[in-house]
Amino acid sequence: MTTRAVRRLPAWLGLGMGLGFGLAGTVARADGNGLQVRHLLSPEPGKVQALVEPDGSVSGLSSPVATDFALLLSGGQSAPNVTVRKNSDRGGLLTLVVLDDSGSYRSRAGQTVARPLLQSYSSSLGPSDRIGLVVFGTDATVCPIRSLGADFLTDLGNPEQVCGAAKSNLHATNLLSGLRAALAVVRKEQEEKRALPGLVEILLFSDAGDEAAVSADDWKSVQTSADALGVRVSSILSDMPGGAGGGGQQRLASLTRLRELGDKTQGVYDNSNSPVTALQALRTGRDKQKSWLSVEAALCGIKADSASTGIDARVEYSAGGLRRAWSGSRSFKPQWTTQSEAPCPNLSSCLPSCKLWEQCTAGKCAPRACSADELCGPGARCIAGHCELLATKSPPLWLWVLLGGLLVLLGGAATALLLRRRSREADPKPSPSPVAAPPVKPEPVAQPAAPAEPAVVPPVVGGVVAAAVAPLLDPLPETHLVAIGGRVTIGEKWRLHKAKVYVGGSSAKEDGNDIVFSMPQISSKHALFELYPSGALWLTDLKARNGTFLNGRQLAAGERVQLRPGDQVKLSQQLILEIQRPGAEHKAPEAAPAPKIEAGPAKPVEAKPVAAEPAKPVDKKKTVFDPGNR
Repeated sequence: MTTRAVRRLPAWLGLGMGLGFGLAGTVARADGNGLQVRHLLSPEPGKVQALVEPDGSVSGLSSPVATDFALLLSGGQSAPNVTVRKNSDRGGLLTLVVLDDSGSYRSRAGQTVARPLLQSYSSSLGPSDRIGLVVFGTDATVCPIRSLGADFLTDLGNPEQVCGAAKSNLHATNLLSGLRAALAVVRKEQEEKRALPGLVEILLFSDAGDEAAVSADDWKSVQTSADALGVRVSSILSDMPGGAGGGGQQRLASLTRLRELGDKTQGVYDNSNSPVTALQALRTGRDKQKSWLSVEAALCGIKADSASTGIDARVEYSAGGLRRAWSGSRSFKPQWTTQSEAPCPNLSSCLPSCKLWEQCTAGKCAPRACSADELCGPGARCIAGHCELLATKSPPLWLWVLLGGLLVLLGGAATALLLRRRSREADPKPSPSPVAAPPVKPEPVAQPAAPAEPAVVPPVVGGVVAAAVAPLLDPLPETHLVAIGGRVTIGEKWRLHKAKVYVGGSSAKEDGNDIVFSMPQISSKHALFELYPSGALWLTDLKARNGTFLNGRQLAAGERVQLRPGDQVKLSQQLILEIQRPGAEHKAPEAAPAPKIEAGPAKPVEAKPVAAEPAKPVDKKKTVFDPGNR
């Protein structure tokens, strides 16, 4: 069926199809509200730990109470023996500095960026904080972990003499050798109880001129290890100096992987070449990490086979009998013991357990008290101070049969109508009329001014004339993102090919980007474009690290604004796009003809409206997309 035919379907057919799909119900997503799980791990056999960051909208967490928290394992089972502490109350932070010791970095960015920054950063250590140095080139060398910033700076000044760093480091760079050596130090420190998950950070300083042949699986293993150990990995990168080795596509791949590593582990990614800017970003990230909450509990209700494939968990915060905040679910692989298989205790006197929108009162599940819809969880609303579940019951079988028969009848009627319409279009001439005198012949020539199409009367349903347009079936208007500036080829086009188009710098499947710009300044998930059949176009900033700009104005984090053809959208400072809509460009003169007539000869313009009907081929161009392979 062509696009033109679909647009002419009667509205009552679209209404019937919409009714059928509407009765099938919708699926709600269980997103977090107020809490974000930054790391989920099993710190020791039989234990589970969630490192949670409150978003600032939840009150009462300055002195958390364990009885207000629940750590829910697969299926919503409450894990026993819950303990909650602020990260800053658990101990000091271990910082491992992984420093590029190649000759190119040491002589340039190492002197102008890394060393001034580290002098300031190490001087602000807390009383229980510790810091250590790992230098790498071809291989990595680990220096002792220091409690005093002055001792660390001594190691930084001469790693060859103090730590025995090899001089061969001057010739080549292997980023993963430094990261793996730092993770090995973290693992040993945690095994010997000198460091705790969630209280470790790795700071990588390099120009990312990686000269080692490293596969994507090697980077994936580093990311998995960092998450399992509860480590934040931050990268402070500088422009690679001119010279041989480690450039081009290989460096771009390293930059992309380092940015993804920072995103997945909640680290900082900075390539500003400014010690002041990078220092501020590192201090902000360190303060956030210390404000996290550590929620720990014992494993329960887990079979040995499920432990090997991984389970999921989430955290809920309730105070005063009111569910105030919760996180989304994350998966992890637990360290299983035989005790982990014991059934989880029933912390509620209600059997079976109450739903998310209910609370257990006097042994019975009753609607939960609430003050906003967000407190009721997915699929429920806050009405008159109590949560109520939205109707999700499936219609009875007889209704489905009746609806199916109705759709068949509507489909048959629509097919007959389309066939009749096509036959009229194929032969628009009227039936032969009786022989008339020659002067009368010009009248049939004038008949194309009123062809059969405009004269078609919409179908009548129950005495009411139905509309001739079905909005539910309208296609999306042809809309392009066109590069007009930045580090791309000017004139490149990307089509907004569906209702929601995610744009970012990550090509990872889990990030779900539809358009990928492989630039280190573009966040993994940078922005969202939403396109509606009506032509409305909206842009949402997805808390991009380097910002999203509309016509020169930077959007606030998470801000949603409407776009129009001709608007300029800038992603970070490296990519400028223009909104273009081919159909809108052709229609503009028709929408306001008066100003155009004043600007040119009057009579030639007035004579053309008689041939206004050939403008229909312009509409067909809306469905033509010429940039190709985008």
